Amino acid sequence: MVGYVGLEALVNRSFAKVIEQTAASEVVVRKGDGTHSEDVDPEDRQLNACDGYEQAVKLSKANIEHLVKTHYNPEKQRQESPEIKNVTSTTLCPVFMAIQPCRVPRPSIQQQQQHGIIQEKDLYFCYVVMLLDPSHQIQLESYSQSMPAHWLLIPYEENEWVEERMAGCIRLAVAALAEEYVWTRAMASRSLVAAPGQESAEEQSVDTFGLSSGSLK
Repeated sequence: MVGYVGLEALVNRSFAKVIEQTAASEVVVRKGDGTHSEDVDPEDRQLNACDGYEQAVKLSKANIEHLVKTHYNPEKQRQESPEIKNVTSTTLCPVFMAIQPCRVPRPSIQQQQQHGIIQEKDLYFCYVVMLLDPSHQIQLESYSQSMPAHWLLIPYEENEWVEERMAGCIRLAVAALAEEYVWTRAMASRSLVAAPGQESAEEQSVDTFGLSSGSLK
């Protein structure tokens, strides 16, 4: 997605809002240095949407793998874990996220796809959102709400309401994925049997999340 300034901030706010509701006394969400949206003229912006969920998932996985290879260093993360006042232990937990726009046909049109070109009015637009926490080997994916693809053809001067709908789709999808991530981490923690010498329930422990977003350019 080229030229959609503010997208990374939207993603980080949506993710942070969910993470900050966890039981930990303090959670810090750090924005990673992944890809960035360039500041370009509105008319030159590009969604780079692909066709179909399958292709969107493949592209999301490729972007996630690139981010991990480029930015994930377990040893460095341990060394850079920040110190937070009055907290017993702090760990830096990198989380990588990819957002891939895609066009998909309406269910009633899918069977006709083999027999000809599907018209824009028969397509829907949505986002595939993928999250990876390599430290805990958690990978999740979700899909945003959809909207008619032909709305994207509305001229920039008239499409403010379309952009608000797009932002809302991303916001809800990221929040839903963040909730699933928190639940997955919580269930994994509860399944571990506390060993002698582990910190007590009264002691505080904070995860500092570093969120790097891909598919944003």
